[in-house]
Amino acid sequence: MKTSRIRKCAALSLLGAGLLMPVAHAQQAKPAGGVIGKLLNKSKRGEMTKAVMNAKQIFLLMAEFDLDYGEFPNDETANSDDLLKAYRGKHSNDYLGQFLAGGYTQSEQLFFVKGGAPTDKKPDNDISTKAKTLEAGECGFAYYKGLSMGKNAAMPLLLAPMTGKGFKFDPKAFDGKAIVLRLDGSVTTYPIDANGDVILANGKRLFEGGAGTIWGNEGPDAKRLLFPK
Repeated sequence: MKTSRIRKCAALSLLGAGLLMPVAHAQQAKPAGGVIGKLLNKSKRGEMTKAVMNAKQIFLLMAEFDLDYGEFPNDETANSDDLLKAYRGKHSNDYLGQFLAGGYTQSEQLFFVKGGAPTDKKPDNDISTKAKTLEAGECGFAYYKGLSMGKNAAMPLLLAPMTGKGFKFDPKAFDGKAIVLRLDGSVTTYPIDANGDVILANGKRLFEGGAGTIWGNEGPDAKRLLFPK
């Protein structure tokens, strides 16, 4: 059952006042050489900035959704509401589409990340059907499913750009940088190494398991990481 609009607005006011963290930069990207390289690098920085701002906006939707359902979009939330029942599947598009189907936003642009999906498609905001909502290329964020506001605040929630293969990131879209939205609402840009891994400030990989990591000894669950189509 959904919570009252009064409760949601109060909680979101608190989020807006203090929960959303400023964007952190783990390392500055090195600009490409030459005039053309500088222009390309500027364009990539612009697209990365858009994606960062979109991730922060999506987190507000996540927080509101969590107040309504007690968790973020997943199979259980799809089963619990007729409006959402079709919005599940193999891709992040399917579950992030619950925000559009549930009336939390009407903007597909929030989910677009240039270079984040196998192909890019300019969002048309046609959400009239499941097939039209977040079509292939309109969503560029990978989504780690199965989380809620009560989980470890350092857990990654949205990530871009990923290759769609394991836990690897694509360095081409943002000049060797990756965007990570965490459960505390912070958005951080990290360097991607030569192996396609995001490297944290402590030198560990983002998806590295073991003692002293957010994943523990069991490590991350690859089945819960959904890629955009």
